Amino acid sequence: MIKKFPLYCAVIICLVVASGRPLMAQDAGTAGAQALTIIPDARTTGMGEAFCAIADDVNTLSYNPAGLGAITHTEIPMANNRWLGDMFYQHLGIAYSLRDVRTSNLQDLGTLAFSFVDLNSGPMIGRDATGAETGNFTARDQVITVAYGRTMLDNPCGGKLLAGAGAKFLMEDIDGESFSNRLFDAGLLWELPWYNLRAGLAAQNLGPKLSYGSGADQDTPSTVRAGTACRLFHNYMVVGVDYSKIQGAGAELHLGAEYLLLNVLALRMGYQERAYNDAKLSCGVGLSLKQLDVMFFFANELNLDYSFVPYGDLGVEHRLSLVLKLGAD
Repeated sequence: MIKKFPLYCAVIICLVVASGRPLMAQDAGTAGAQALTIIPDARTTGMGEAFCAIADDVNTLSYNPAGLGAITHTEIPMANNRWLGDMFYQHLGIAYSLRDVRTSNLQDLGTLAFSFVDLNSGPMIGRDATGAETGNFTARDQVITVAYGRTMLDNPCGGKLLAGAGAKFLMEDIDGESFSNRLFDAGLLWELPWYNLRAGLAAQNLGPKLSYGSGADQDTPSTVRAGTACRLFHNYMVVGVDYSKIQGAGAELHLGAEYLLLNVLALRMGYQERAYNDAKLSCGVGLSLKQLDVMFFFANELNLDYSFVPYGDLGVEHRLSLVLKLGAD
């Protein structure tokens, strides 16, 4: 019982520290800049978006910037998907590990990351207060993120503590009118020395309200995430539990698991108690090719991921994404 006490403490802290509200509480109000709430990759969405503590690749940018400190390769994520309705969502980024940069007074320089997101609505029908059509218009969100993460403490008894932070530059264009805002992320990731357990905590999209010039300011979708994760079966399986609370919406519970089969095929399953519709299951698969050498192209690892995510009355979203890992082990 005494040996398991740290495990129980980590689970309890991560599940309650974010908020004391019920899991499915509904908040009044709405938040703008929905591009900030869309997860671009297929791997983590197939796992129910339970990634705050798993945080083991560049996709951690969408959950917890502290996970960047655990990256040891240069990683390049890419996605180009059709979002719900006729919207298109594009994502491109890079996480560059500074482990090969030498300095006499620091052993770990961490990882620097950059990403670009573009959400384009395409033509939409505008209506006035009476419901009459006023013609077509377009809306577009673009988000540039710069983030950094590194190991802060590493102790055989206490484990490893990683920290990260990021700045986001949001640009919106709605029917020819442009708006912008600056937002910030911060996170912690604790790798415990027991049971292959991790605990994560992150705050995202912190910043001033979004001003649209007409007095109808909107809150940013500020989010608090907390989670735990554990690796099982000689690291062939990872399971995660996340709790998230978005300003202007209810709280959400995320459960996810990934199993690596034959060191090539990843099978994923997830579950979410969502604030805006019924709880839903998600699933996904991933193909991992290591030491890929084609003509003049070489990658330490190439991961191609697919996820199937239902959104109730809004329909079903099929998502594809790619992550390239470059550099030697």
